Amino acid sequence: MQFTLDGESFELTPTLVRRRLAGHVPEEIREYWVEVDGVRWPVKQVISLATGAKRSRFQSQASRRWLQNLGFLIGAGSLATESGSIPRLTGATHRGPFDESGLKELEALDVRVAF
Repeated sequence: MQFTLDGESFELTPTLVRRRLAGHVPEEIREYWVEVDGVRWPVKQVISLATGAKRSRFQSQASRRWLQNLGFLIGAGSLATESGSIPRLTGATHRGPFDESGLKELEALDVRVAF
């Protein structure tokens, strides 16, 4: 896959990404992650290591799109998606009486578990 960042052209393949991650340790995941060979990495760390570009040159959203186009599994928190859209559950951040209206969102949620 080829993309341009600030006028500089980059070519990435899944094999190249894996090779450039070798010898490195994943940093703490703050929100978004990419799974590479069963290990979850912060998306910006992966793009930075794979391209040599400083993280300030690109956004997490672009990183997720590039890595998804390479066939890697992308996710946020404990949710994963192959389509690139990160599902969000609304109203789940406060504690209070149980509200059944949020169950419709959960019925449509596709969860995949990998060991």
